[in-house]
Amino acid sequence: MKKFIILPLVLIFCGQLIAQNKFSGGLFFAPGVSWMAPQNKKEAESTGMGFSYKVGAELDINLVENFAFCMALQYAKYGGKLQFNDTIAEFKTKDETFLNILPKSQIKYKINYLEIPLSFKGKQKVNYMTYFLKAGGQLGIGLMSQTSDMKWTIASTDSTIVPTETEVTDAIMDKQTGIFNLGYHLGGGIEYAIADNTRLLVEFLYCGGFYNINNTEILINGKKDNPFVKLGNVELKVGIMF
Repeated sequence: MKKFIILPLVLIFCGQLIAQNKFSGGLFFAPGVSWMAPQNKKEAESTGMGFSYKVGAELDINLVENFAFCMALQYAKYGGKLQFNDTIAEFKTKDETFLNILPKSQIKYKINYLEIPLSFKGKQKVNYMTYFLKAGGQLGIGLMSQTSDMKWTIASTDSTIVPTETEVTDAIMDKQTGIFNLGYHLGGGIEYAIADNTRLLVEFLYCGGFYNINNTEILINGKKDNPFVKLGNVELKVGIMF
């Protein structure tokens, strides 16, 4: 019985918010560049950036006149290159498992997440233009088909065989990156009114990580160690808000 009472009240409340312009939403596309950021450069180091992009939908909830709570749902594609400075104990792909990969191996990652960013936005409207700053965090859930290009030398158990450099491209990784990613973002931008309820969005964001996304283990003095690697990117978001 309570459910039948609560649901109409929620619908009435949401209807009042919409009527009072408490909600606004839209679609966006955000190209950028991303990188892998190891915390201990003796274990691993970033050797290159990769192209990144995000596409999704955003919802703003206006709390007071110049302050809003923002949430979004987005698909994110990241890239970046790592060099491991110690022997990789094991690297698994969908088709093969590689063992005892010698130091200085290069791995170029192409990974994707379904992300939920949450942030607070402070804004100021001047004529047709609204300027804003925002800060918040995002949770990412890893999707299937995380791939990588590898360039490495594998040690052989046969001492008569000279190790040679090998390249593997577009290999589907098997649990070499974490399922989850937790990060933060800072940025700002403008919204330009092009009609009564339609605005053009341009936004610049810096995104950093809190969480270790790397599952690849290296050997240090015969013991396995997991280098702590964060994901970072900068992006230019463009979209349309209603």
